[in-house]
Amino acid sequence: MHLYCFFNQNRTKSVQAVKQFTAHFDQVTNINRFEDLVHLKSQTIVVFGGDGTFHAVVNAIDFSNRLVFIPCGSGNDFIRNFEALSMTHLKEAFAQNKAHRIGLLKVNEVYGLNAAGFFYDAQVARTANDSKKRLGALVYFVAALKHIFSYKPQRVLVNNISQNILMLSFGNGAYAGGGFCLFPGAKPTEYHFVLLQIGPIKILKRLAYLVLVSFGKHHRIPQINLSTATYATIKSDATLMAEVDGESYELENEVSVNYVPDALSVLVAKIA
Repeated sequence: MHLYCFFNQNRTKSVQAVKQFTAHFDQVTNINRFEDLVHLKSQTIVVFGGDGTFHAVVNAIDFSNRLVFIPCGSGNDFIRNFEALSMTHLKEAFAQNKAHRIGLLKVNEVYGLNAAGFFYDAQVARTANDSKKRLGALVYFVAALKHIFSYKPQRVLVNNISQNILMLSFGNGAYAGGGFCLFPGAKPTEYHFVLLQIGPIKILKRLAYLVLVSFGKHHRIPQINLSTATYATIKSDATLMAEVDGESYELENEVSVNYVPDALSVLVAKIA
């Protein structure tokens, strides 16, 4: 079997992981540019990176390809949804043509593997992405603390219902933001996303939210609602800022979020 390995050649951790991986397989082609992925069809692409790299690859490829994710990032939220295979078990999965069939989020025309968020969530992601400090997964927690007291709820239409929203997020997996259990029970192999809606919360109660969300217990706060859905719309008077898999986007003032079932074949593996 021929494998295509995609990685950032400027990331030491990814380069080292590729070297260890290729020691187990003979037929390997290394790829460092997204444009080289576009024409691949019905191939196996091994992706070395974190949630941002996985997100970019999913938005660059034809969905006939099978993906193998090997975590080399800081948050690594998406791969928490799966048991990572050893190299021996990965070879067995290849031989038996096994893979997880997963659904995806689709935010307008952008696909999301793991999560998408608006308002407070999107502001935290933008601050984390703009941070110059090398804090690893902690960068999300620091960004969350920075805005937890100052961010104001926004008046928008969610599914044509006017609401005051502090945070609106969509989960295809249970974890986001570097390990926060934002969407307890969410799985990429299910046929819906988990919708997290947070209304206005008093300033002092917001810290309690941060503590509870670490353990997936935030649904106990009355202003927080968790539900499942396959489609949602958001309308605002202003341009909407979003994060999809931790990457920031500026969208129009009307956004649709759809669940795309059975979209991709994926495996998750570990080097050692």
